[in-house]
Amino acid sequence: GEREYRRLFEDLPQPSWVFAVDDLRILDVNEAAVARYGYSREEFLALTVRDVRPASEIGKFEAGFATTPKHRDGLFQAGEWIHRTKSGQRLIMEVSGRNVVHRGRPARLAVMRDITEQRAAEAKLAESEQGFQDMLGAMNEAIWIGDPTLTACYFISPAIEEISGITPEEFRADPSVWLQQIHPEDAARVQAEVAGIATATETITSIFRIHRRDGALRWLEVAASAVTNRRGDVVRVIGITTD
Repeated sequence: GEREYRRLFEDLPQPSWVFAVDDLRILDVNEAAVARYGYSREEFLALTVRDVRPASEIGKFEAGFATTPKHRDGLFQAGEWIHRTKSGQRLIMEVSGRNVVHRGRPARLAVMRDITEQRAAEAKLAESEQGFQDMLGAMNEAIWIGDPTLTACYFISPAIEEISGITPEEFRADPSVWLQQIHPEDAARVQAEVAGIATATETITSIFRIHRRDGALRWLEVAASAVTNRRGDVVRVIGITTD
């Protein structure tokens, strides 16, 4: 009944409203929406769902709404939409919808999940990651991360191509490819040093010669350290290769 509907609607923790299908006027709104958007209940009921959007978003909303089936059963995902509070704050809302009848009038229930902070955090992380990649790209040293046996390469920075002539993609596909470049007189010593990294208690440094892919002879210095978990198990090796 009406009382049960009101109780369920008001108990929704997400901002929610019901709006008319024909003129988009808001017919009902719960307390979570009042709190998040800053309008009073009376103010909400004088609005259409166009009014809670920036002007730049109205055309997009109307186009999307026009293509949504008006007689679709069950709850459906309506996508992400930009909303605006009474104070003008921009919100990013993930909206779920359901076609309903409100006091005999075809209507739609909209339930909003506020993902504004989530999207902001994702954008900040992407910016930070891009900054990190830019920094690595500007470095002359190659930074790399591998498994304890160095048979898997988790990451290697772009500088490795300038140092060895081998691309980062090739290193990740076959981490042993660099061993084939080591000068024969240094090979046995370097392989023994590599084998000891996982059990070393301090940074291992090795200086040796390689023949670059173009045939040039280069001297390299590699400093590598084992990384352990809380139990003391070696979980990865981190190194820096310098020409």
